Amino acid sequence: MQGLFANWKPQQPYLKGTEVNFTLDNMFNRDYRPPLSGENASSLGRNAKISVTRFF
Repeated sequence: MQGLFANWKPQQPYLKGTEVNFTLDNMFNRDYRPPLSGENASSLGRNAKISVTRFF
């Protein structure tokens, strides 16, 4: 299972204190069953998350 993570902190004065995070899990949307987990456990499909944080 492949994943991707990116973090960006803008340097513009009006965006100082802002942080943007991006995460992509199961990038190729492959079925994955962890070893020793039993037959009923499997991975989720592709999952993307974006978060924007502002620090004061």
